[in-house]
Amino acid sequence: MDVFKAWPGRAESIVISQESYMRCTGGVAPWRRDGDKGPSYYAVCPLCGNPIQIDKAVSMQGEQ
Repeated sequence: MDVFKAWPGRAESIVISQESYMRCTGGVAPWRRDGDKGPSYYAVCPLCGNPIQIDKAVSMQGEQ
């Protein structure tokens, strides 16, 4: 999957990129969780509305 939503219930699907993810979520909680192995990034599946982890976001670790 190469798209996400920032909020459940919205119709828009956004192509995953560092720029679009940070613009839509700000890269802060509840979309970002800091753990022992570094931050994890989350969004909403545009198909089912469930939470998803954004694997491509691993490259975002040095952004802020």
